Amino acid sequence: MTIYVKRTLLSGPIRFALPEAGSLDDVRDPSTGPAGEFLHRNHPDLYYEDLSERPVRQTDTGPAIHTVREAGDLRRFIRPAIMVAGGLVLLLGISVVALKGPQGFLQIVLGIGLIAGPPLLTMKQRRAERARIDRERADHEAEERRKREIIGAIEGRLSALPSDHSPPALEALRAERERAEVPYELLAPGARRTALLVAYRLAARMGELGPEKVAAHLGEVIEALGLSADDAKSVRLTLYQKIVWHLIADHRLSPLLLRSADELRSSLGIPDEDVAIEHSTLGQLTRPLTDLSGAAGVVPATGERCSYQTRAVVRKTTERREGWRRETRVDEIDGHLWIGEKGIVLRDTRHEPLAWTSVRELDIDADDGTLSIATEDGLHHHLRIDEPLFAARIIDAAAGLR
Repeated sequence: MTIYVKRTLLSGPIRFALPEAGSLDDVRDPSTGPAGEFLHRNHPDLYYEDLSERPVRQTDTGPAIHTVREAGDLRRFIRPAIMVAGGLVLLLGISVVALKGPQGFLQIVLGIGLIAGPPLLTMKQRRAERARIDRERADHEAEERRKREIIGAIEGRLSALPSDHSPPALEALRAERERAEVPYELLAPGARRTALLVAYRLAARMGELGPEKVAAHLGEVIEALGLSADDAKSVRLTLYQKIVWHLIADHRLSPLLLRSADELRSSLGIPDEDVAIEHSTLGQLTRPLTDLSGAAGVVPATGERCSYQTRAVVRKTTERREGWRRETRVDEIDGHLWIGEKGIVLRDTRHEPLAWTSVRELDIDADDGTLSIATEDGLHHHLRIDEPLFAARIIDAAAGLR
């Protein structure tokens, strides 16, 4: 039987197979590498998958430049009307010349002027508009060039910062950033990424530096980068989550490492309520299997002695067809879970015994506390309980397949 665990971190979702307990309690460094990757210190053949996608960098293309400025509805008809009036005046002038002589030349000149004036005026305005657009485009390109040069200089320092985050390097970065007149939104993605890389490198040396020095130096890096309060909190929480879940995935849950991780959380200023799932998971994994306070009674439908029981919300998925339409409905039913000597019994609308031989794997979603039991016949039973990891450990131990 395999127990899979899924958790969505701030850096993205991960999924791994829960291994057996390890024995590297004297190694103080975490299972997180200098690039934030998972290191198999205890279980080299362990299944671990990072399901997160690489973030897409957003760039500012600048304000849109309109090539044509539309005039109002009334103005669009004025110039054609003037040209029509000019044509009428021209015809009048020609008729006067034909009937009375040179007296109609004035009307002819006036008519030609009225006909030619609007196109000439339009050409002049379009030349002025094109010149304005060219000036705006040139100014915009010059501003973009200046921003790219500044961003390039800062990103050059950012790329070197994970390797050299000494006080002089931080001071140079701080001075460069303060001179740059660039919106924070343009620098924030690179700054967050750099802060995380520095955080991972510091954490990889936590056994040498200690949690307090790691947190203090990370705070100096965040301040030099000028991260906002929300981004700084995200970096600190991402670091702590990675360290804890990598230790869980490698099953390195010695008191020394757990104490070190908690000291790091405290030094980073992360409140307990922000890591409630991590605390609950660690408690379920370190709780002795002999601590079965809810094991009283017998299992319904089988009458055997109960090893563990808990309330559960059972999710039932039903499909209904009406002609060509198919509707999928998910109902949540108050139920119960019993673990006995011969197998599992679920109660939703009825008692459903599952023998140990039919249970294939367990899948846990730590985000919402869901335990999914997959059986050999291809069915999946989804139930939400208070301690899904502890229940999975009880099921695994009771099945005796490990």
